[in-house]
Amino acid sequence: MSGITVNQSSSSLRKNTTLTDEYVEKYMQATTDAVESILNMGLAVKEVYYKSKNGELNKHDLEYFCKSVGLDPKSSQFRKYKCIGEKEPIFRQYLSKMPQTFSVLYEIATLDADTFDMMYVRGSTLKN
Repeated sequence: MSGITVNQSSSSLRKNTTLTDEYVEKYMQATTDAVESILNMGLAVKEVYYKSKNGELNKHDLEYFCKSVGLDPKSSQFRKYKCIGEKEPIFRQYLSKMPQTFSVLYEIATLDADTFDMMYVRGSTLKN
């Protein structure tokens, strides 16, 4: 995921390859979990926003949600989570290629379809 190449022959130099490999797996799972968490937050923001627009929720519901989660509905952070939430279905398809930071996920969410296709679908990524 990080783009770092590990020299497999170095395993003979490591003291405890099993334990080290467990930590590698733990770390990699945590990065996946971080991306999923950001996507889930974005999805929640997107859904609350659109439900408040279509009348299923009212402005007070939206305000309550935002106050409860520490967001201002007029803030750039709210807009960025909504943008990430709008791309959530596509991002889940490429979860292992997604960076684990909110700001970079937002930048990727703003890419046009052709650029996203070139970088993620065809194999090039921004992840590093």
